[in-house]
Amino acid sequence: MKTIAYFTEAEDEITNALLASRDSVAFRGAIDDALQDIAGGTITHARIARSSCRRCDLTAYPYSIIYAETGDEIQVVAFQHHKRRANYWKSRLPKN
Repeated sequence: MKTIAYFTEAEDEITNALLASRDSVAFRGAIDDALQDIAGGTITHARIARSSCRRCDLTAYPYSIIYAETGDEIQVVAFQHHKRRANYWKSRLPKN
């Protein structure tokens, strides 16, 4: 199982989403379940165009986990609300 690391901005986005949620316990559980599936290799999501990242949509919530995979780590780049401007998080990635 790969370890999970978070960009600071992604941690802030998750915290803010949980604070705004009506049921933060269930919401946190959905986030954790999705991350465990990703880290365990149970599920792989399609790559986002012109990016090294992948998008995991949370089915019961209007959010996506944007993540990148390295050899032994999952890096959570963003926790994107579906109504937020698309690809705003790309500026967080290192320039190649």
